[in-house]
Amino acid sequence: MTAAHDGVRRTARDQGLVAALTALQAELAPGAIPLGPAGHALLPESVAAAAHGVRRGARTAPRERAAETTPRTVRLHGDTLVALRHPLPPGPEGPDDPWALGLARLRLGLSEALLDGCLEHLSARTFGGSPLLVRQLVQDSLAEALTDHLELGELLGPDPG
Repeated sequence: MTAAHDGVRRTARDQGLVAALTALQAELAPGAIPLGPAGHALLPESVAAAAHGVRRGARTAPRERAAETTPRTVRLHGDTLVALRHPLPPGPEGPDDPWALGLARLRLGLSEALLDGCLEHLSARTFGGSPLLVRQLVQDSLAEALTDHLELGELLGPDPG
């Protein structure tokens, strides 16, 4: 896994969604709003406000704010996330779209943070006089989640050669 992509994963795990989206956009689409397959984007308000272009697949264009719709804003961790849609037609997309792979790494980092939170919570809980972490079903579930994280981390790494 490259240091930059590992950085987005680590940022998501350690600092959360807003910081990770900001870092991913700065790395892969500086100055532009990266759009998903249907033309949607979710970005911190400050990042969206500063963007002067849009990108969908390999197609880029100047940003036309009048053409955008903003269906929702959400406050999260002291920042505002903006969900918007832009009508830029899709461009050619390869199987290794860097934005999609970056989002997958970001989601893995958020999932790892959730597992960390679960471990912290479970370590402080007891049932029947023993910690929940020593219960077999709890251990099985945690091991399965960790295995999934390890598998996804390997799948999202760079192709060999």
